[in-house]
Amino acid sequence: MCFNENHASQATHYLNTQLGALWDNAVGCVQRHSNGLKPDDNHKYYFALAEFYYGKHRSRGQAARGDMMFYASFGKPSLEFICNHDAVIRLKMNEGHYNADFNRATAELAPAHVERNRTFKDVEAVFRVPFKIAGMRGEHSRIGNGQHVINMVILDYTKAQLLSVSSEVNNGRQALSVYLSEYLEFLQNAGNHVLFSLPDFDDDRLRVSIDFSTSGRPVLGIDSIFGISVEKINSYLQASWLKSAMLAGRGRGHSVDRTALSLAEYRSTWVASESLIHFHVTLGAPRIQALCGEEVVLFFTVDEVVFYESDDFEKAPKQQYSNWEIAVIVNVIHQKEDDGNVTRIVLDLSHCRFVHYLSDFPDYDDQDNDALECWQRLIDFFTVDYLDIIQSAQYHNIYHYDIRWPKPTTTSIEWTDYVEEESHEESVWIPEDGDIGPGPWTKPAAWQDITDKTDMQGFDQVIAISQGAINAHFQKIFSVAQVNRTDQTIARWSYEDYFRASFEPLTVRLLSNNKVLIWVRIKEGHVKTLRKWSPWAESEKHVFENWRLAFEVDIKMNGHEHLESMSSAWTTTFEDSFAFKHHGGKNDRALKHVYLDMQNTTFIHEFSSFDGLYSHDRRSIDKVQAIVTYLQSYYFTQFISSGYHVLYTIPVWKPTTNLPSYALTEAIFHVHSPKPVTRLTWHQVTKVNEPIIVILGMTGSRPLPALRLTWTTNWTLRATKAISYGTVSLSKRVFLEERLLTLLAEVNALTTVIVQPFRLHNNSWSPELTTLAQAERGAHTRWVLDTEKAGLLKYKWEHRDGWSYEHWGSNDTMNGNYSVHCTTKNYLEIPTIFKSGTLRIALRGEVTLQIGVNGATQKWKAESSAHWATTVDAYSEAGGLNVRIPKVAIPEFRKSQADGDVVSTLYTDPQLLLKKHLPGSIELSGVLSEFKAFEGTWQSVYPGTSAYTLAQPVFNKKGDILFELRPYSQLSASVSFVPPSYSRRASGAITSRSPSAVRRPSNFARGSIHQVLIKDAEQGGIVVGGSIGNGKIGNGNGNGLPRVPSTGFRRGDGRPTPRTMESEIDY
Repeated sequence: MCFNENHASQATHYLNTQLGALWDNAVGCVQRHSNGLKPDDNHKYYFALAEFYYGKHRSRGQAARGDMMFYASFGKPSLEFICNHDAVIRLKMNEGHYNADFNRATAELAPAHVERNRTFKDVEAVFRVPFKIAGMRGEHSRIGNGQHVINMVILDYTKAQLLSVSSEVNNGRQALSVYLSEYLEFLQNAGNHVLFSLPDFDDDRLRVSIDFSTSGRPVLGIDSIFGISVEKINSYLQASWLKSAMLAGRGRGHSVDRTALSLAEYRSTWVASESLIHFHVTLGAPRIQALCGEEVVLFFTVDEVVFYESDDFEKAPKQQYSNWEIAVIVNVIHQKEDDGNVTRIVLDLSHCRFVHYLSDFPDYDDQDNDALECWQRLIDFFTVDYLDIIQSAQYHNIYHYDIRWPKPTTTSIEWTDYVEEESHEESVWIPEDGDIGPGPWTKPAAWQDITDKTDMQGFDQVIAISQGAINAHFQKIFSVAQVNRTDQTIARWSYEDYFRASFEPLTVRLLSNNKVLIWVRIKEGHVKTLRKWSPWAESEKHVFENWRLAFEVDIKMNGHEHLESMSSAWTTTFEDSFAFKHHGGKNDRALKHVYLDMQNTTFIHEFSSFDGLYSHDRRSIDKVQAIVTYLQSYYFTQFISSGYHVLYTIPVWKPTTNLPSYALTEAIFHVHSPKPVTRLTWHQVTKVNEPIIVILGMTGSRPLPALRLTWTTNWTLRATKAISYGTVSLSKRVFLEERLLTLLAEVNALTTVIVQPFRLHNNSWSPELTTLAQAERGAHTRWVLDTEKAGLLKYKWEHRDGWSYEHWGSNDTMNGNYSVHCTTKNYLEIPTIFKSGTLRIALRGEVTLQIGVNGATQKWKAESSAHWATTVDAYSEAGGLNVRIPKVAIPEFRKSQADGDVVSTLYTDPQLLLKKHLPGSIELSGVLSEFKAFEGTWQSVYPGTSAYTLAQPVFNKKGDILFELRPYSQLSASVSFVPPSYSRRASGAITSRSPSAVRRPSNFARGSIHQVLIKDAEQGGIVVGGSIGNGKIGNGNGNGLPRVPSTGFRRGDGRPTPRTMESEIDY
């Protein structure tokens, strides 16, 4: 033994010498006492290293070795040490046999069937055996030198694992494994598992250093530690490195956490050092190789290291190397946390050893003093300072897994998760726990449940947009980009010759705190890797396919003027959008956008997938780094420039009078969910409980009641098959009270007849009447809520007015009492029970007039009344909402009924009086006009450059009105062409368009039309609209719809015109 060196080889020699001596002793005992049969109990342990008999002999006189299930005579065994915890024992069998019926092998069985025995000769079996070193501390005067420790190597043969057997008996490997496992346990029982380590009894107080792990033998690694594969651990290390590398690549010129960069890059100037040699090192992904269950070799991959003579890195370097690999051996610790849900493997960096023979230093000349000095500086750094740095950054955690995390099979969602069915009415829906009824239920039932539970909490308007709507939005713009000649960024993109990809539609998962997970799904492409975080022209092209890269992105809201990096092409496109056509360039309103902050994305490696990535070489993570860099630094910039990050546009009006009911003067948004949803819990969220985006608005310059909406219900329908895009709700105050009831109060004023004061004149009587509308401008005629029951909000207006006049004079024939009484009763019924696709508001009234005289010469009464009734109907159709008054409210008068002695010259007919003062028809144009705001495209939120329409109107019991959002169909606009401002009065109906003009196409028709749209778009775009030639079409409220890139219906080009389209498509 020598001073200041690793004594592992000497210890191995010492231990093998002991083992050899014990074997010699066993051979001698066999030679002296063996009779060729199984030894008795007194001798069996002494024979153990030389011979082993397993089984039972036949009766005396017939016993033979062949009775044994297993027999072997052994040569000298030997030990080799893999590391400080595992060794290899080589068992050399000179001759013997095993019985092929090893499944029934026990020492208590009857003798073996000799015909099943298989003989062997000169066979070697190799086992991996764990061991521990235990010390016996003591003190003895004869030894001297105070306390001493006798170290023992204790082999655990019961946990031995067979590594190999000689090829000659490969067919009997399993049988030998069974029998030799019994043998090793027998050796342990015989005490042959304990050997003494090197003695250390001198007086120099220096410990004998023994480190088997660094002794220079070839690594005989294992595939897993603590039940976790080395491949998974290295994948986790690659993910950690990639995060660090992305920070290093994007953090140049910015203030960043240097420890966070340390796994990918480090500069010697970032840590205090007395050394005069400085360096800048860029690193590849680290990896491990497991020596045993407690020790690993950790490899640091040095892509490039540049040495300098000072801290000025602008000067010429002193030395420069690349593709080095530094190996260190460290212990690992297994941790279980959070009730066993979290598994973690941590490096124990307190005892790290550099391993030269496992490292690689190409182009390094250890005879060059300058090179040696630089090399030593780097080794010292990686074995001391660097370990503290990566531990402070938590990079010593080489594996972390929470069983509650999303499984790899659910890393993203497919567009097919949101396939829209043909019928909006018959889809099956699934309720939440606690909702009405068990199991699946219909869409009307689900919509009614939402209606019953909605609570607007003081907001004037709530717009709820589903996760499925966002995915549908990306699917739509992807389909358009497939045939778009000017911008195909979302479908295919390339960056010079460094990166090319064709994509599938983006998919998203909404998270709480206004965040979203986005999957960029790459169908196929190629990439060149980076060098120093920048595109590298000399890299070879790496082809890949079916990769999905996940990013976490913030959702934000900002004004249109604050959008940055937008291209002129997008500006032109946006100016042709519905939102801009309706609201852009106006002084009384501004546009706000809900958008994805694609300038600041976080790559999420654990939710990404890379088919075929790890099947070729250990540096394949470089390809991921390159693709993530191209996406974040280049592609997302183009994505923003093309406006694809803009999800929704909301017009916000400046405070003024006479604003429409939908006009928001304040708007905010947030992601809404019953429970917090994070990147670690999103996979646990069922479709029923998916988060939504809610846009909260106020009208009339009222302040916001809060910044968030507390959870009461889903707000959007959650289908198993159909897409639910979202809902819009207007509060009772905004629509019902301030609009509808106010307008209908004018009906009360027009139909309320009052009596004017009167007197007798020239022996005649002529009662005078008028209406509240004529007599008292601005009179209070507000409706009063009568009751809410049986699915109806019932309002009433009642008014009674009368005048009595008494006349008395001597011998006057006109003496008597004269009276006129008028009663008005109006009723309004608003349903709160959902009827699929239809809302019918009923309005009716009755006016009764009574006239009477009780005098000396006449005594009579007369009465007449007028009745009227109508409804306001809102229908859901394929092109949106259609509102109409199917029957004009024309008062019907009951013939006057008189009772008593009527003097015809003094009789006044009450029916004629009512006809004179009641209108010929009840004017509801104001009500109809207010409802017309719900027709056509909805004007408080716009998806991308498109629009929504409203459907399924219903009031809830609180008086709020709710609608379902549906995407605006340009097909419907073409098929149901009606000139702007079209209205007619016919057959007693008031309507804005023909109620039968729009019919929902069948699946076949929709597919055929889609093909026409795509084909014509390839030929150069289209005009959709009522005004052929100017690219606009009239909708229900007279707004022009923009020119859109679909199919061209131009007159004179041989294609079907909008008016003929209906007859040419089989609905």
